[in-house]
Parts: sequence; C-alpha cells; structure tokens
Amino acid sequence: MKPSSQDTEKSLRFFAVLLAISNVAHLSIHLPMISFSTEWISGALVLLAAGWVIAAPQVKSLLVLAVIQCVNVILLAPFNPDHWLLVFFINLVLIVSAFCVWVREGTVSPQKLMQRTAPAARLVFLICYGFAAFSKLNSDFLFSENSAARELFQIQLGAMPILNWLVWPPMVPWVTIVCESTIPLLLLFKRTRVLGILIGIGFHTALIISPAVKVFDFTLTIVAMLYLFTPGNFESNIKTGIQDFKNRIPAIFGLFERYKWLLVGAPIGAVLAISCWHPMPDLPPRLVRLTASAGLFTVVLLGGIFLAGMIGNLMRHEGFRWTPRGAFGWLVIGLAIVNGLCPYLGLKTQGSFTMFSNVRTEAGNWNHLVMPQSMQVFSDYQNKLVKIVGSDNESINQYYVASGNLITEFELQRIVLTNPEIELTIEKDGNPIEINEPENRLALGPPPGLLARKLLIFRAVSPDERILLTN
Repeated sequence: MKPSSQDTEKSLRFFAVLLAISNVAHLSIHLPMISFSTEWISGALVLLAAGWVIAAPQVKSLLVLAVIQCVNVILLAPFNPDHWLLVFFINLVLIVSAFCVWVREGTVSPQKLMQRTAPAARLVFLICYGFAAFSKLNSDFLFSENSAARELFQIQLGAMPILNWLVWPPMVPWVTIVCESTIPLLLLFKRTRVLGILIGIGFHTALIISPAVKVFDFTLTIVAMLYLFTPGNFESNIKTGIQDFKNRIPAIFGLFERYKWLLVGAPIGAVLAISCWHPMPDLPPRLVRLTASAGLFTVVLLGGIFLAGMIGNLMRHEGFRWTPRGAFGWLVIGLAIVNGLCPYLGLKTQGSFTMFSNVRTEAGNWNHLVMPQSMQVFSDYQNKLVKIVGSDNESINQYYVASGNLITEFELQRIVLTNPEIELTIEKDGNPIEINEPENRLALGPPPGLLARKLLIFRAVSPDERILLTN
C-alpha cells in the first residue's frame, strides 16, 4: 500500500496553509467590530498568526495559530459558527498530538505530527459534515417552499438570473441532500475517495458562485478538510507543477518570494482596518462584491491545485490510518458526536452543524424524518418559548418584535444578564410582563450559570415556519 499524503514530509505544511487561509476568510466576515475588546484582540491575533503560517508554514507557527484560535472560540462561546467549531476540534487534536509527539521524541517533526493528527481529524470532519447532511432530512427542507436551499437559491438568482435556466427550484433541496450525503460516504472508501473530493469542491464552489451568498469561509474550511483525504502522490504532483511554474515564469515567482510578507499582510491589514472603522457604516456594494469575489477566486484557485494534484488518481486504490492514536483523539470525536446530537436531545440548536437545514426540534414542531421526538430528554431548554412585544433595543425590536420571532427563556435570560438596564415587555401565557422590573424577572426562573451560557445557544423560532437563515 502506498503512503497517503499525510505520510509525506511536507503534508503538514500544505494542510497548515489551507487551514490558515480558511481562518483569514472566516475573520474577514466575523471579526468583532468592537475594537480592542478581548474578543477583537483574540481575533486579530488569529489573523496575524494565520498570516505567519501562510508566509512561513511550519510546526511552530501552526501550533501558535491553533492555540490562539482555541482561545478565540472559548472567548466567543457560544456565538461561534459551525465551521469555526470544526476548526476548534481539529486544533485541539493538533495541540495534544504535538504534545504527545514531543514527550515521546523530544521534538515535533511535521511528518510525525501529521501522522498522529490526521486519523482523528478525518473522523471529526466526517462526523460534523455527516450531521450537517443528516439534519436536512426533514419535511420543511425537502418538501416546503420555505426550504433553506430554495431560499439561498433565490438569493443567488438575484445576482445570477441565468441560474433559473440551469436548475429547477423544487429540485434544489434534493440536489443539496444528495450531494451532502454522498460526499462523506465517498470519502469513507478508498475506491471512491478522489471522487468524493471532486464533488465536495465542486458542490461548495457552486454555493459561493454568486457574491450575494457570502459563505466562502465555510467553503474554504471544507477545502482544508478535504486535503486530509488526498491520494499519496498529491504533493509530488504539486511540487512538479510549482517547479514548472518557476521555470516558465521565474520573474513572477521571484517577486512573490520577495514580497510574500507584503502580499499576505495586505489583506490581513485591510480586515483589521475595516474592523476598527467606527461607527461601522454599511460597506459599499462594490467592496462587498470584491470581498466575495476574492473568496470565490481563492476557492477556484485551490480547486485547480487539487485537480492538478490528483491527476491520474480517479481510480487509485489507496488506504490510510483511521484509528486515532491516544485517548484524547477519541474524546474529541465523542465531543463532535454529542455536539451534533444536541438539537435532538433538547440541548442547543445552533453550533451543532444544522446550518441552513430547516430542522425543528422545539415546542412540538419536530420535523425530522428519522430522529424520533422521544430522544428529547432535555425538553425545558427548547420548549419554553416567549414572545417579545416591546423593547428599547433596536436590534431586538427588528429581529423579534417586528418579525414575530419567538425566543427561548434561556436566550432571554442571557439578554437580561448581559444587558441589565434593557427594557423588555414580553407576553407569557397571554399576559404582558415588564422584564425591566426586578420582581418580574423571577417569572423567567433562575438565570443560567456561566458554563451553561458558554455551552448552549438557541436560535429564534419563527411561529409561521418561515426559514431563518441564521440557523
């Protein structure tokens, strides 16, 4: 059996660059806009560390990035997008794997670190991606006009009307579920693994082909994860291509080598500068399109690199290690499984790889076609819903009062705890209650503790089954 790409000397460096690019893409959208807050500083440090990795990929720079990203996730918890949690899980495995290799050998080589990290990382990715596909097996996603897939397709149509001639809208949810279910299944088997990579890159590139849908950070994270499944001669093909590029256009390659820190630092500096722009104005549409186009260009470029690296491998029969080394890898895999099961158990409904899925597990609105409602053993968190009828907070008025969305008591308690001076009027059991009066806050029950507030988060619930694209 030939070695997989994770057994070669440069595999960690290639993976590190892909992971760092996805970090930069994420923070170009999600960097907190409160400059010099703890969250902003940690995000800025992630950006700077990612730039270091891209310009000088090595074990030291990757581990620094991994540690800072984990700190950022903990500080922002529970307000982390699904793919950011996925990167967090992978970074946990990286950090502990590096420690284990260092204890055993006194040093951490890229090859040894990748060999120890890759098995658990592959399984974590397949679990998380599998839950994302599995959550879409619900009646609203597949059969309703309110399907998230159809909603996103309509957004894309606004920027690219030609799509209406290429895809029949009622088929979009079914195409989505087939693609998302097929990708992890194909990656499991060595005879179909390369095909799974190609479908994965193609499907997620299609999602961002319109600048109106800005999820290129998620797509770039998927691309980084797909590298873990590449064939054994992937890097030798890439090395040959780079050498050929050097020989054909030496001047351009020389300029890149000379000014790589500037080329990497410019976009990172731009992201930091925009995040410090207060009060933050609405970005010009041209700048938004430019950012989305840069994300699409990066994905297409990396897709081309993947194609070049997999030439001649469509039917290659190749295997690699699946079993994690050490108990910690299994622990992270267990965390990924529990995290994905949370909505069905009655726990958190965001950050569990149910994005854009329409899945409903709260307040008697269960719509999953496979998971039984009897799984919901923690019913109090999701099922205690409250209607906000008035507030002195503009964003709450817009998202809850004007739209009629319901909120869980847990999330209402979070709002009250973090904004003690806020004025809220809710409707409970048909009666209005002024929450700004301390004695009335007892109607919400005891406030959740810090650990619960860090681990759990619940989406808003639409009473008329409209899709909320934030879920």
